Amino acid sequence: MRKLCLILLLVPCTLFSQTHSLDNTNLQASGLPTDFDITKSTFYNAYDTCAVSWVLISDSMPSQWDISFCFPACYPIGVTSAQDTFMPTAKVYLNGHFYPNLVAGEGYMQMQITTNSNIIDTITWYGIASEISNLESFILKNDQEFIDIYDISGRRVESFENGKIFFVKTKQNTFKTIYVL
Repeated sequence: MRKLCLILLLVPCTLFSQTHSLDNTNLQASGLPTDFDITKSTFYNAYDTCAVSWVLISDSMPSQWDISFCFPACYPIGVTSAQDTFMPTAKVYLNGHFYPNLVAGEGYMQMQITTNSNIIDTITWYGIASEISNLESFILKNDQEFIDIYDISGRRVESFENGKIFFVKTKQNTFKTIYVL
């Protein structure tokens, strides 16, 4: 009769759990140059106690525009970094504001969020202040000028989708940015 021997090998394991999540990291906002501000929000969801710091790492927009953030407190224009601690189960409001100051244009801003000194997330807001109130009439008026349509990732697409930004290549080999409401 054979004896079966089992050797139990104990291996130390370290389990890592997710400390937080973000509802959305690419946000698109649009409005008119006459709007006081153009804004879009998301949420930072804490699953554990999170020591959070944030900083504006990049932006590009018309020089007349201003920006501000709410995370969770609303900071005045010019504040580009802060820190806070969020408790477990907190759903924290995170918002970016573009202030077009009567100037049409488009731009973006990127916030880097560092959680517990080692986890980095990046949030990007894209903002458009445009006098174009009816995209359909704009497209009908200009569709003979369009050669290709690209999504925000640079992939060629066949048509526009609501709630997204597109880049349109024209016959003059220039690009126009279109935000579809």
